[in-house]
Amino acid sequence: MVQDGRPSTRDAMEVRDFGLAPSWKTGIGTPTEITLSALLQRNRDMVDYGLPSLNGRPVNVDRDTFYGFLDDHTSQELRP
Repeated sequence: MVQDGRPSTRDAMEVRDFGLAPSWKTGIGTPTEITLSALLQRNRDMVDYGLPSLNGRPVNVDRDTFYGFLDDHTSQELRP
């Protein structure tokens, strides 16, 4: 899994992902089995709140404008 790009036309949007999950096993069905496994994942995703609404309907605004918070993002890193 790799993703580094702008999924939106909004200038402030930023998405970065990376993933790696290889696994290898030998000796299947024998008394001695060896398993090597790895997982590495990094995320730094920004939330896209979409367009503002009024009375349950989208407001007629520029669709390319970002209506979110620049410091609101998910930062995650896994390394088992």
